[in-house]
Amino acid sequence: MSERMKFLQDLVPGCNKKVTGKAVMLDEIIHYVQSLQRQF
Repeated sequence: MSERMKFLQDLVPGCNKKVTGKAVMLDEIIHYVQSLQRQF
């Protein structure tokens, strides 16, 4: 996994280390960012 992906994984709560596959991890990150957008 690239350094950038690891960095994103560390930034996003709930994006646990046992997620397999970049697509699943990116999906979790997208949902997190969308939830942040809805708060503002």
